[in-house]
Amino acid sequence: MAVGPHDLSTGIEPLIESSLKGVPWISANMRDPQNKPLVSPWRIVENENFNTGIIGLTALHETKDSNYRILPWQEVLPDIIRSLSPVCDFLILLSNMTESTNKEIASRFPHIQLIIGADSRLGNKVPLLVNNTVITQTHTRGKYFGRFQIEWNEIPLWDEANKREVVKNLLIDAESQNATERIPINDRYLEQLINIDNSPEAIPAGGMYSYRFIPLNNAIPEDPVAVSVLNDMQKKIRSQNRKTAAGITDKKQKVQAFAGSGSCVECHQAQTEFWKSTGHAIAYDTLVIKQQQYNLNCLSCHVTWDLDSGLESGGTNLLTLAPVMQSVGCEMCHGPLPQHPEGPNTPYTISADTCIRCHTKEMDDTFNFQERVRKIQCPGN
Repeated sequence: MAVGPHDLSTGIEPLIESSLKGVPWISANMRDPQNKPLVSPWRIVENENFNTGIIGLTALHETKDSNYRILPWQEVLPDIIRSLSPVCDFLILLSNMTESTNKEIASRFPHIQLIIGADSRLGNKVPLLVNNTVITQTHTRGKYFGRFQIEWNEIPLWDEANKREVVKNLLIDAESQNATERIPINDRYLEQLINIDNSPEAIPAGGMYSYRFIPLNNAIPEDPVAVSVLNDMQKKIRSQNRKTAAGITDKKQKVQAFAGSGSCVECHQAQTEFWKSTGHAIAYDTLVIKQQQYNLNCLSCHVTWDLDSGLESGGTNLLTLAPVMQSVGCEMCHGPLPQHPEGPNTPYTISADTCIRCHTKEMDDTFNFQERVRKIQCPGN
């Protein structure tokens, strides 16, 4: 398992302790103050004369812990890949980086055949081929099982003939998503299938793969021991984040580029008053009631900030937001107020994509864009 920022929420000690007990943590870029790896950078799995190298990569994130530091991937990956490529038939990177970073890594290192990501903003991600690297991931929170089956041969390339299977899976996923009226079916998938079927049959010349995202049954009873462990961990995370918030002397009054919903009232009084009556206005209060206001995973969708930037780039700042930002304000949907006077395209037009950044299928499986948007749609100017 690759170490991610959330695995370090309660400090480095629990992670090291679990590693000593046999938990197979890996991280190529997490180092101690003497620049030595705190856990194994990689592991090699041998199976019938076929060696698979698995590398872990931890996302850069803010930390006050002096017991470890996270190096940029550019400093560690080149040497590791040069070492593993000659002795491994297949390389997998378990990456906690953003999708854009994973694409950059794939474009630079064709010896990495598979990147399994952990970007919490993406959810289940259909495989994407970049250079000679397939990038994919399953959703966080353990609600899906990802099955990725590979047929590999001596040619260290992904096969072009595999495209039909990939596009077919994209279409199946699009239809599944459309069943909940989240994302419309993209007709170009059908066009691609027709074009592929009408083209000369390709001779397999490289690796092939198939994949599925399998939802796990919510009806399975919870294990009392596991629940107790999780509850204890949540308490430790809240305590650690509370201490982090108390230790930040430079309290954030506002997130850069955002002004707060109170600034909208001058021109949009009726709309601001309506917003106050919606659940968005009390989103942060619901966390306080449930004692989850120090849980960054929850907090990120209950305040006003740049959600698309990701927790890794400034999650601890959410702990010290001024009260004016402690709600899902106008700017979370319409865009930052300072950009509003710049042109007619701001504020942004609301679409389903705006909402499903937080109202994911895993967090809100009854979400229907057309129904919900009517409940929060502001009155006309």
